[in-house]
Amino acid sequence: LETKSLFKKIDEANNGEIQFLKITSDDKNLISVTLSEIKIWSLPNLELKHTFWNRTINSMISFAITSDNKYLITGSYDGQIGVWSLEQRQLVYIEAKTRYFDTLASLSISNDNKLLVTGSGDGTVNLWDFNSRPSEELVKFTFEDAYQKHQDKNTENNLISY
Repeated sequence: LETKSLFKKIDEANNGEIQFLKITSDDKNLISVTLSEIKIWSLPNLELKHTFWNRTINSMISFAITSDNKYLITGSYDGQIGVWSLEQRQLVYIEAKTRYFDTLASLSISNDNKLLVTGSGDGTVNLWDFNSRPSEELVKFTFEDAYQKHQDKNTENNLISY
């Protein structure tokens, strides 16, 4: 195993614990996310390009970036989705927190940037049309629903699963 030396360290990287680090698909930027801020760093010199700070969305705990590197998507403890434009360098959309009853613990976006998948702390998974705003909820289900459908299907086919 070959080790590489650290060529630059950022001491003032972020205010608070870094939740996520992601290199953009074009390898030009590093994105760091804490509970309260997002920073964009140029690569490989690690110079700070921009800081996103918005008091509307706090406690960001999930994060994704579109494959075209145009948008960052964040999920929060209080169930909000934030869409941040890298080109405009601002928050461009917030999905109302009334849609969720729990923490937005996980999210992912499809490679074609059309589908956004979110998962919350209550076990609910939602599929969204990312290009429509306000977001159109395509499918909503819980793991319990999926498990029950699986059990029902296996019962119909006289299968037993454990």
